[in-house]
Amino acid sequence: MRLEEHHVNALQLRGVYREAFNAICEVTNQITRASWEKTVKQFHDTLVVRFDIEEAWAERQLKKVTR
Repeated sequence: MRLEEHHVNALQLRGVYREAFNAICEVTNQITRASWEKTVKQFHDTLVVRFDIEEAWAERQLKKVTR
């Protein structure tokens, strides 16, 4: 990955984190920025990775049945 691509991806990721944090704050004010950074963000990252894995699996299955 080129440096420029990495920079763009990092900016997009920060935007995703900001959107997720802001969405949570609309529902509750019990999560501080520090709590988000230490715990919730890690959970969010784990979910995103899992969703990516599941999406890739689903795409492979769809290709198998639509050949």
